[in-house]
Amino acid sequence: MLLIQAGTKVTGYTLTRFYALHIVVLPIFIIAFMVIHFLMIRKQGISRGL
Repeated sequence: MLLIQAGTKVTGYTLTRFYALHIVVLPIFIIAFMVIHFLMIRKQGISRGL
């Protein structure tokens, strides 16, 4: 956690890193999981309901 915080105190660097995490990294993970999800749907097909 110290690496993400950039030290032991919450400073401007901490806010910048968390902002970058939310603006850059999270959307990349979301898009990657969506692509994997859609590829699995194409491969396996959509299942019917009960």
